[in-house]
Formats: sequence, C-alpha cells, structure tokens
Amino acid sequence: MDHGHEFLYKPETVTSSPNDNSWRFDARALYAALDAERRARGMSWQQVAEETGVSATTLTRTKQGGRLEVDGTLAMVRWLGRTMESFTYAAIRSQSPPS
Repeated sequence: MDHGHEFLYKPETVTSSPNDNSWRFDARALYAALDAERRARGMSWQQVAEETGVSATTLTRTKQGGRLEVDGTLAMVRWLGRTMESFTYAAIRSQSPPS
C-alpha cells in the first residue's frame, strides 16, 4: 500500500460565493490508486470487487469519474489504506462579474 501519497490539487475555477471553501473528490485518482494496488497484488477487478464489497459497476463508474455512493467510496479508500482527504483537491474560486 502507498502511504507516501500527497494531497491532490487541481486548479479548477468554480464561480460561486468567494467565502465558500469547496473541495472536490477525484474519482479518477481513486481509480488509478485502485488499479495500481490491484496490479501490485496480482488481482483481477472481480477480486477487488469482492474484497472491497463494491460492485463491478461501481468500479467502472470510478474509472469514468462519475458520482459515487459514500459507502462504496469509503470501502475502496479503506481497502487502499488511505484517507478520503488524499483524494480531494481544492477548487479555485472566481468572483462573479458584477451585474
């Protein structure tokens, strides 16, 4: 397991309240970490699904960066021995132009 990870940061401009500190979850980074760990353990995706308790559909949705259910996401992150925070990044806020 990789415990030497760093927080992800991706510049993403989101227009909303300048006081809103928003964080985004990076499902694609989660998938990349799952794939790396799967390969390191010599496992199939079906075996990963069985060990994590999530469906193969959920794993596919993770690869595509789609929305994930909290329980499944927590199970995958736990299987990796990581934290949810290690898959988050800050969104850069831009102020809306005056109307």
